[in-house]
Amino acid sequence: MIDKRIMILAIFLVSLFAISAVSAGDNATADEQSYNAKIVAKDLNEEYDEINGNTIIFSIKDLNGKPIKDAKPTVTYDNKKVKAVYDDDQYFSEKQGTYYLDRDPEIGMHKVKITLNTSKYQAKPVFMNVKITKVTPKLTLKKYVTTDNRYAVMKATVKDKYGDTIDGGIVKFKVNAKTYSVKVKDGVAVKKIKLKAKTYTYRATFTSKYCKTKTSTSKLYIKKTKKYYTLKITNPKIKKTFKVKLPYKQYVKILNAKNRNKFGYADVDTGIKRPPEWGGGHYHVGLSTKDEYHTYHGYDLADYVFLRASSYLCLKKVNLYTANF
Repeated sequence: MIDKRIMILAIFLVSLFAISAVSAGDNATADEQSYNAKIVAKDLNEEYDEINGNTIIFSIKDLNGKPIKDAKPTVTYDNKKVKAVYDDDQYFSEKQGTYYLDRDPEIGMHKVKITLNTSKYQAKPVFMNVKITKVTPKLTLKKYVTTDNRYAVMKATVKDKYGDTIDGGIVKFKVNAKTYSVKVKDGVAVKKIKLKAKTYTYRATFTSKYCKTKTSTSKLYIKKTKKYYTLKITNPKIKKTFKVKLPYKQYVKILNAKNRNKFGYADVDTGIKRPPEWGGGHYHVGLSTKDEYHTYHGYDLADYVFLRASSYLCLKKVNLYTANF
């Protein structure tokens, strides 16, 4: 006779094997679940776009690569459910089958999970990392030249890498141990200030919630106010030096043209006649900036003290920022 204990043990082992076989079969079914769609997404790493916003997109295709426009995926953004919209007009992508999130991401790191499990389509879940960084701005400062009884102008222009102006944020100007905070409007911050005659270095620091901090420096050239400014130039052909007194208003006119990067011109009649055989007329001495006439004769587009009569006779290149007359 077979021992009853052996029989019971045999029945137990057969039952255990059967249970194990069923469990393995169940797991195989779960692991080998067939999908009829595929979610295609890439991690996003962009600078913050204040004008257009940053768009999170992904696409859904069937297993043959054909775009699916009615997939109805489920999406979470930082563990919160958000709406995914089909890009029917292909505004955000030139490809069909593209979806975008109805969410404009803020600066920082974000997690996106995309799942598709409907009665019509099933796909393997996909995870996206979204990194939005602060904009790296370009801060440009302007040089400025004026006199000590007029306002000097500190001007900062803020743009992004595409050359578009950045609106908002603060520029802190620092000059002569004082700091001035100015809001940026349409990419520009301006501060007017009166200073004593001297050359100053001013510093500007731009800060914004959406931009990296940027600092730059430039110069302010403050000239002493005088009733007249003496211009002097020597004509080497006749070995004669001519000297005139340029009135204050004329001098400031030229400085203002320099600040605007525009053509400026002023001259004074010396009262000295030019010999008729040399063309006649009086000798004039003057000051000019950005006079394109000089470039036609091979000179740089710069600042000049000039001598002329019926035509230009000679030029002396100067720098209106640093020259003192």
